[in-house]
Amino acid sequence: MSQENVELVMGTIDSINRRDLDQAVEAAHNDFEADWSNSIAPHSGVYRGREQARRLIEAFLEAWDEFHWDLQEVVEVDEARVLVVNRVRGRGRGSGVNVDATGAQLWTIVGGKVRRVKLYQSKADAFEAIGLRGASTD
Repeated sequence: MSQENVELVMGTIDSINRRDLDQAVEAAHNDFEADWSNSIAPHSGVYRGREQARRLIEAFLEAWDEFHWDLQEVVEVDEARVLVVNRVRGRGRGSGVNVDATGAQLWTIVGGKVRRVKLYQSKADAFEAIGLRGASTD
């Protein structure tokens, strides 16, 4: 696994946790795409470019009084792709509802920048989508 790619992904997640949108968006490739079409949350859709990436992160963070994205596992897919399994915890702004959910994202890195992030509702869904059906999905 490319250590640089892993560090880029982890650094981007850390930036989002710290609500440092400038640093998070700086990691994005000019042709960035966030595919959140599998999301069951209100922000489902496909977001293209750095400005839409910023708007997605802003909208998501504005929905939470408290929010933290915990990295649980990093899986090598190939030289350009990193699969992240995570736990998201937060408390809804206004509602006060606590959320604790797990999911996965497939991050594609091109030229040292995040080119694409695809959301999956579970590690098993992500493994199946990328053709790792025989892999452990605990």
